[in-house]
Amino acid sequence: MARLIEVHWHDKAKECATDTAPYWKESCFNLIDRRIKRATDAGVWVILAARSDSGAGWGEANLFNNSKLRAQFMEMWRHIIARYKNWDRIAAWEPLSEPRLSKVAAK
Repeated sequence: MARLIEVHWHDKAKECATDTAPYWKESCFNLIDRRIKRATDAGVWVILAARSDSGAGWGEANLFNNSKLRAQFMEMWRHIIARYKNWDRIAAWEPLSEPRLSKVAAK
């Protein structure tokens, strides 16, 4: 089992978010495709996980207090799942890696 944190959405490490539906840069699929294929060709099951600064509660607008941002995040996930739903050895989706509010985490 491999947990691939490859879905970078409003994330300073790598930015794959866009301002228009489906709120995802299609070019970001290239690396994810290759990494999933490498793992699954080796017989490894994959958990595809998302990383997001807004999911970590950073900034004024985040997934916990901004319904528009939350709706865009859900639309992005629907788009990603539609792409990979029939790929072999996708074990699970981790919608958000380590969700938290930064103010709570800092205490």
